[in-house]
Amino acid sequence: MDLLKTTKLVEQYTSSELTGKDRLNHMKKKIVELGGKPLKPEKISLPIFIGMKKAAQDRVDKKNEKALRPKSRKKKIDNGIIGSVGKIKNGMMKVSKKIIDAVESGGKRKKKSGGSSKFKKSGSRGKSHGGF
Repeated sequence: MDLLKTTKLVEQYTSSELTGKDRLNHMKKKIVELGGKPLKPEKISLPIFIGMKKAAQDRVDKKNEKALRPKSRKKKIDNGIIGSVGKIKNGMMKVSKKIIDAVESGGKRKKKSGGSSKFKKSGSRGKSHGGF
């Protein structure tokens, strides 16, 4: 008898925590358990029902087709050796001189010499007009 009381208490507690549609569904199930008539399923128009059935069948077909398809195996590349620089061609890694220089200099960049001609200082500005 004690076990029956505890199961009822647990059921009451869980049903009190339910909200919205879950609570309504629980109440409908409880009514059916106590001897009430089960509610009729909600009516759906025929074109919508046919579309729902077709979509469900399409999902099942797609799932079965995916299960039958052999899985493609991609060749794994060891990124520890290759890293993210250069390209591999015919089993040889091709790395540009720019990257090699950057690695050899320890990642320090060289300052560019020169610059824009717009800001360069020059001795004469413009053409000389021969003393007019």
